[in-house]
Amino acid sequence: MDYNKILVERSGEVVTIVFNRPKIYNAIDTEMLGELIDVCRKLGWDTDCRFVIFTGAGNGFMAGEDMRDELMVKNGDPISARLKQRQGQEFIRLVYELEQITVAAVHGPCLGAGLGLAIACDFRVASQSSIWGLPNTSVGVFFTWGLLPRLASLIGPAKTKELTLTGDRLSTDEALSIGLVNKLVPSEHLMDETHQLINRIAGNGPLAVRMTKKIINAAMASNFGDISTCEPELVERVYMSTEPAEGHQAFLEKRKPQFK
Repeated sequence: MDYNKILVERSGEVVTIVFNRPKIYNAIDTEMLGELIDVCRKLGWDTDCRFVIFTGAGNGFMAGEDMRDELMVKNGDPISARLKQRQGQEFIRLVYELEQITVAAVHGPCLGAGLGLAIACDFRVASQSSIWGLPNTSVGVFFTWGLLPRLASLIGPAKTKELTLTGDRLSTDEALSIGLVNKLVPSEHLMDETHQLINRIAGNGPLAVRMTKKIINAAMASNFGDISTCEPELVERVYMSTEPAEGHQAFLEKRKPQFK
């Protein structure tokens, strides 16, 4: 599988997907999003693969959406925003519904869409260098792709509100203490620890592992309600305001946005 913005590596039953835009901390653009959707669709039918690792090239996991990509920020158009929202939801749904065990191996910035992808995975192994945060409201949008309920079910509603409404960054220790991270390791041991986790699971019954994951995911479904149905409409409404455009322009100009 050859792609421009991601690398796909296979070793036995393990497939590693590497976000490959290291100069901008692997910020996700439209092309990368399409490639990730494509590879996840293919993995959905890959019965030889039991484990999938997501990680980033260079010094970061994924620093959110690429605000310089006009298609990714929807050109300020409400209808485009709604359709892009549906594409993001599809990606997260594909990751969440993979039958393989998924692990996010996180180092450096893990922000916005990057944090969203990480919590869609079954496990998060993080290095001491990892930085966690959701700066979405600071640029006039909210945390979307159907991920707010998932985050609230993982770390609780109070911490979810604190993280999303303030835009504050979390220390690695706090990310571990609130349950956002499964294991915190020195940076040089990140991939070794990730593979050790996989090895501890690999020795167990493949069918039992798959069914256990599916039962747990099924038990959580009631928390999500109809969010995937109504969220694209809410995104469209946000883009009818001036806030996303001002947030986008302020980001590009490296200034504090002036929301009215």
